[in-house]
Amino acid sequence: MELQIFLRPRVPDLEPKVQFHDFGDAISCGAWRLLAAPEGAPLEVRAQAWVADAHVPAGAALSLPPLPATGAVRLLHVFGGEVAVGDLALRGGETAYLSEDGGSTEARSDSDLVLFATEPGAPVFRGGMFSGNVLAR
Repeated sequence: MELQIFLRPRVPDLEPKVQFHDFGDAISCGAWRLLAAPEGAPLEVRAQAWVADAHVPAGAALSLPPLPATGAVRLLHVFGGEVAVGDLALRGGETAYLSEDGGSTEARSDSDLVLFATEPGAPVFRGGMFSGNVLAR
């Protein structure tokens, strides 16, 4: 299974930037690992977006990290496994929109999670093309 995401930059015409980072371990077991953020993460994004991952063993609970900014919202994507977030059950390939701070996930099976956070009101450049698209002339 693959997960592909597009994060639009905050402004147009930024210089291209390719980044690589060796995370060492393929998974972050039992804790959230910050992958990308505007600052303070191994990979820098030029938008108000934060991306973290975690592997949660079956039967374990993992608190959601605090919201990274006032007014931020989160998307919790279950890459694999099955988790409960409050009364909501999520399986591999499903995503939940979380607008409140706090909460936790409980793994019903070994689960791999990806957590996205963003500020809905932050500046974002909506023009341009996604990588790989071709403009018809």
